[in-house]
This record gives sequence, C-alpha cells and structure tokens, in this order.
Amino acid sequence: MFGKIIWTTDFSENAMASLPYAEEIASRFDADLVLVHVLLDIPLFYASFLGDSSAYLAAMERAREEASRELENIARNLRNKGIAARIMLLEGSPYTEIVRFAETEGADLLVMSTRGISGLERIILGSTTEKVVRNAHCPVLTIHENPQLPLKIANILLLTDLSELSKHAFPSAAELAGAFGAKQTLLHIMETNIPLGEEDENALADALVRVMDGLLAGTVGEELRERTDRVVFRSSDAASGVAKFCEENPVDLIVMATHGRSGLRKTLLGSVAEKVLRKVEVPLLTVRVKP
Repeated sequence: MFGKIIWTTDFSENAMASLPYAEEIASRFDADLVLVHVLLDIPLFYASFLGDSSAYLAAMERAREEASRELENIARNLRNKGIAARIMLLEGSPYTEIVRFAETEGADLLVMSTRGISGLERIILGSTTEKVVRNAHCPVLTIHENPQLPLKIANILLLTDLSELSKHAFPSAAELAGAFGAKQTLLHIMETNIPLGEEDENALADALVRVMDGLLAGTVGEELRERTDRVVFRSSDAASGVAKFCEENPVDLIVMATHGRSGLRKTLLGSVAEKVLRKVEVPLLTVRVKP
C-alpha cells in the first residue's frame, strides 16, 4: 500500500525527528523514499532593490547547491541501509509545492514534522503542516518529537466517530499494524459529561461496540479484528478524550480520517483532527476523505 513515500525537511533538527519514521516504513514496505526540500526564493519585490539581477540569481544558485548537497547526504546514508532514496528540490510556497508534488508523484504517504526551523513548541493554526494535512491527496504522518530508537510501533489507536466516513482510515491502520505486528485499539469518544445509570451506561457502551464491530467487518481481515480492542471513552470533547486516553494507555501511533475542510463538522472528521494534531504528542496519521 505504501509504495512511494515522501519525506519533507527544512534541515532543522526539529524536522529531522520524522526521518526515522519515513525510513522504517520505507524499509518495511520496500518503498521508494523521496526526500523533499522546498526552497523559498527571494520575493521579486526585494530582489528589485538589488539592482543587478545577477546578485539575486547567484544567491538562488548557491542556495540550490547547498540544499541539494544536504539532501544528497541524507539520501546516501539511506541508500547505504538498502532504502531506495532519491532527492527532489522544489521552489516556492512549501505547502503548495509539497501538496502538488505529492499528487503529481502519486505518493502513498507524506511524512513530516510539526515543528520546523522556527522551533515553535507546537503546531500553529495555518502552519505548513496543518495545510498539508488538510489538502494532501494521500495519508499524512505527522511527528512532534524525536522518537526513541530503535523505532517501535506496537500499539495503534484508530479513531472513529461511528460514521461510514471514518472507515477510510481503517485500511492504512491495518497495513501498518500488519507490517509492525502491532496491536490495534478502535476508540470512540462519547462526547458527554452527563453520567447515566450504571445499567444504561453499560447498555449504551455495548450498543456502541456493536456499531464498531460493524464498521470493522468487511474492512479489515479477521486476524486483525481479533487483535483489535473496541473501547468507548467518555469525555466532554473528543480531542481532550483522545489526549487523556493516550496519557493512560500505551499508544505509539494514532490513525484517523479527516475530511480536510476546517470546521465543517464537529466530529472526528473535521475540527477534531486539527485539535488532535495540535494537542497530542503521539505521532498522527491522517487519511483525508475526498469530498
């Protein structure tokens, strides 16, 4: 399923946090790995103040050579480990160029960090990463911090709002669970802080688990279904519930669907995906549901 992977970098230490994930997934799926850097050219408005355009052109050429050199050094190390890695240097707006290149290449997965050269502690609204997650045609894996090595993905948390649309993320989770031999938990956050009686609470939870069973049936194989726990977790809002669950349970990767349009629905397929991206430190794989 993941035959071609794109990893993006601005060469900062923060951006390098996602490379082990791109490397490990490429290795397990025998995938091609494309290392991408987007070069921000000097806006023509500022270049006009240089007078002689040769200074502008020379500066851009030096930047291209340096970026290509850095990308090639990373690619060489990966090739020495048996990974089919190549480089691509793009120019323009990072978000626009990354999304366009991924679609043109027919990429199966984008891997990127949520913190870049700015060193900001958390992803911010409207950042390159958030825009890519919202608009990329393929699944996007976002990494917040450097992982412990060797990389381990033993517990995958798959989120559902009980809609048919949420099933779009199931195949990607199943592929990764199979490749890493991971246990999977299908989680639904029941967004309410009003308690029911114990009998009604149990009856509701059982009914929701049956819906989850129905979503899994026909979507993933029987072996993985048997290795998938179904959990209903109560919280006043979904993103906080996901964060709380991750604090209380071992989770190495979260997988969820997103419709890609901010604020369209207050479900796990919309604004909640963005909130989880900003709130939870666990690596997040988002699978966009095309309208």
